[in-house]
Amino acid sequence: MTTLGILGGGQLARMLAQAAQRIGVNVAILDEDEFSPAMQVTGLGVTGSWRDRETLGEFADAVDVLTIESEFVPVELISFLEGRGRRVLPGSHTLGLVQDKFTQKQTLNAAGLPTTTYAAVGSLAEVKAFGAQHGYPLVLKTRTLGYDGYGNAQIAGEGEAQAAWDKLAVTGRALMVEKFVPFERELALIVVRGQDGRIVTYPVTETLQLNHVCHVVRAEQSGFDHPAAALGRAVVEAVDGVGAFGIEMFELPDGMLLINEIAPRVHNSGHYTIEACLTSQFENHVRAVLGLPLGWPDMVKRAAVMVNCLGTSDRMPAPRDFARVLSYRGAHLHWYGKRECRKGRKMGHVTAVHDSLAEAERIARMAAGDLMSASAWFL
Repeated sequence: MTTLGILGGGQLARMLAQAAQRIGVNVAILDEDEFSPAMQVTGLGVTGSWRDRETLGEFADAVDVLTIESEFVPVELISFLEGRGRRVLPGSHTLGLVQDKFTQKQTLNAAGLPTTTYAAVGSLAEVKAFGAQHGYPLVLKTRTLGYDGYGNAQIAGEGEAQAAWDKLAVTGRALMVEKFVPFERELALIVVRGQDGRIVTYPVTETLQLNHVCHVVRAEQSGFDHPAAALGRAVVEAVDGVGAFGIEMFELPDGMLLINEIAPRVHNSGHYTIEACLTSQFENHVRAVLGLPLGWPDMVKRAAVMVNCLGTSDRMPAPRDFARVLSYRGAHLHWYGKRECRKGRKMGHVTAVHDSLAEAERIARMAAGDLMSASAWFL
């Protein structure tokens, strides 16, 4: 049997492993935590760090193809594996264009694709100069290693620039600044590209965010026809991507679309595809990196809604809380198996699929709320 190696063992790797196993693919996980979510679902887990080149090399030599759970694996380590003759997808070229958010936007602009207004900044004075030129509010970001609001700071006016700079400059990472976009809606799209260049797009979804963290994803069959789909395909081609990519966009009041960020991996906004589509984003990512034919993304119902279960304390739900969520007809629970709950941490999600978007959202919200009422809340 073919063995797929995944660098990282969180919930994305867990769902990738489950999808791979379903179609007859073995999965090996490399992660520092022997009890990580993905380690729990495979017997081929290796406890260790991908930062250790000896461990990384031995792991890579034991599998057929490698992929990543997150874009945080340094490009030089992917190049190291490629130099050993190992196939890693997405590869170092793609990650080199995407990993740094400033470089990412430059790459998209060079391909003629619209993004937010941005600039690299190396001092507080440059942040203030950008604000003077483009106006406030602004968003200051670390160019790498930022996610779910970590590595971001919003600046409402010049008086807040110092605090934002102090917060992020201490990380030691390069920074960039963007003009805040007064969007009408935040959209997201999963695009999967195979080794042969074939592309599959999922419906363009609406995401509801709070504090830069996704809380709710709304998907409808009509999303296949949204103009953002063509933009998403162009994004993945611009970075020569192979596998699943999550693409976040802003829709302005006049209908104009701007690309916010892209992730070279399966994405939280596509979790609904497990129940809602003929082939999930996870299975299609596995198919893409192994050179297998991509599956159809068609939705099985007209609508689907996913609600993230986010922690607000260190308390885990009790068994009775799981029983309550499982009593909802049409609610699909995915619990990630993380050992610790903390504020803002993604602990699981609930998806509901229905011919009515409103009914799907009602079911998903109520089920997630019952589950996390004692330890987390939902939008």
